[in-house]
Amino acid sequence: MNKNIGTLKNEGICSSAMRQAGGEKANGWILTDDASYQHVKATADPMAFDLIELSPISPDTDKCEVYKDTVCVQEYLDGDGSGDGKGGNDQKGGNSHKGLDELIPIISSFGYKSVDGVKEQYGAGAMQVLAECIFEYYGNHSARVIFTGSEAECRGYIDDYVTKY
Repeated sequence: MNKNIGTLKNEGICSSAMRQAGGEKANGWILTDDASYQHVKATADPMAFDLIELSPISPDTDKCEVYKDTVCVQEYLDGDGSGDGKGGNDQKGGNSHKGLDELIPIISSFGYKSVDGVKEQYGAGAMQVLAECIFEYYGNHSARVIFTGSEAECRGYIDDYVTKY
């Protein structure tokens, strides 16, 4: 089992900063973190990204889970469409609780000081980097588990997934 899974988050950087780990795969998926086998894919919405990765269930087992989620960065930049970045009502009528007040602590945990700083550093790739930070920050708390197995089985599952979808 790869004991380095998740170490990039602990080092305070989003996996996109480690571009040498990846390359574009079938259907537009990009491997952004070899340790967690994280892949990202742009959606039709330029502010939303599909992400998938594996994570160990616990240090006491060789089992891992594959997590998948779609992250919409716009919800964090402007949670209610008002431009104030403080969140508000989501499309379902509930309170989204998303906005810059939530995003800044997320990106700060990866060593970024501001959204503008991420934009300056990554240019056209900034929204993807922000999506990766959000996905990695929330990890298994918001993403859906779609497969459980050994690390090798999870990597195989992800390879199949990114080929099919």
